[in-house]
Amino acid sequence: MTAQLKTEAMNTATQAASESQAPTAKPGHFTKRDTQMFNRWTASLGKLFFGKPVAPTDAHYDAFARMTLEGDPSADRVVAWFRDVGFMEGRRQLDLALDQGIGALDNPPQCLIDFFNEIDAEPVWLDRELLDVAAKAVHRSGIVGGLVLGDIALMGGYAISTVMNRSLVFTGALNTGAEKRLRETGKWWLDVTGWRGLDRFGDGFKSAAKVRIMHAVVRAKLHHHPEWDFDELGMPISQAHMLATNNAFSVLFIYGCTLLGIRFSKKERHAMMHMWRYVGFLNGVNPHYLSEDEVDGIRAIWLSATSQPAADEDAVALAKGLAEVSLFGDTDNRLLQAVSSTMDHVRLGLTRALGKEIYTDLDLPEDKAWRLAPLGIRAATTGSELARRLTPGGNMLAERAGRWLQEQALNGKQDDASFKPVDTLAKDKPATAPA
Repeated sequence: MTAQLKTEAMNTATQAASESQAPTAKPGHFTKRDTQMFNRWTASLGKLFFGKPVAPTDAHYDAFARMTLEGDPSADRVVAWFRDVGFMEGRRQLDLALDQGIGALDNPPQCLIDFFNEIDAEPVWLDRELLDVAAKAVHRSGIVGGLVLGDIALMGGYAISTVMNRSLVFTGALNTGAEKRLRETGKWWLDVTGWRGLDRFGDGFKSAAKVRIMHAVVRAKLHHHPEWDFDELGMPISQAHMLATNNAFSVLFIYGCTLLGIRFSKKERHAMMHMWRYVGFLNGVNPHYLSEDEVDGIRAIWLSATSQPAADEDAVALAKGLAEVSLFGDTDNRLLQAVSSTMDHVRLGLTRALGKEIYTDLDLPEDKAWRLAPLGIRAATTGSELARRLTPGGNMLAERAGRWLQEQALNGKQDDASFKPVDTLAKDKPATAPA
């Protein structure tokens, strides 16, 4: 469905609701506010740059509000079946079907057949050549891409997704530590952006499907949790939250890398949006909601940032934890240790590039000496990009070296971090007695 058709559909739905005098369904937290990053000036600049409106209309807000109440029916039905057969048995059958196809199961339940019919059927719009173009572009972004992933995309996500953060907190994100959380996210990101990772039996395809089921497990536990106020918070890990998160990994990644000097061609930018559209499809975002281009992606982030409350104490705790994670983890390489120490300051400068309002809301330390760090990175990256374009075989060298650096920085390649059972929520655990 094209962006124009999606807008028309939203407008039609809103008009029908108005005519029937039925109020738009939305959770109590849902609001509509301007921010430093998203306001009428941004709207004017966006329209000038893209040649078409970027700012959300009332119809977009109404549609997004309804999305905050929607889950992922196909995955939710699989998790309901898990409760009948037991988590381990459900996991075994899911893994077997992912590894060998649904036909490998003797007598699969209808919910699992439906789930695999959904993810095995390639969308008519899918172009696997573009997936290859996108993977190469991501790989050659190198350590810059890794920094953007953590200190712009993830940090920005914490700032604009306060309700989504609540789901993380319920599942123990504050207790298990930011390093583990980043390693889990990094494993999934390495899988889905890997070379041919999104082939049917590729690591990325499997990882995306497993994360989708993991989200459904959390959604099932939280939906009926006594401390989860559905009327106020909406659906846990809703369609709105999944869409915004997907675009943090696509649009914010593209713009963050561009800000820091990585030069992507028009085809590469389109390919990366295409790749994340497919990842979103596998992760359970309704195909009608998926972003097709950068304008769609910016609008989805705009909607998320301006419809939820400003960063709260959970967002602050998540952001501070992430900021304290060493770039290369627990490494014995002295060179990487030295680089990591310096980059702790540089990374704060990168998050500062999201805007003073977000940085202040996240209560990150003022590191004024490194505020201009993005300019230094951009200068260095511009030089390396020039060398890449002028050197025979420069693209291939940049892709291989860049991917190696990403794997070192994300430091989670050997962990099965993509699909862990959530047996007990953090909110259910008894508090630890003070020493």
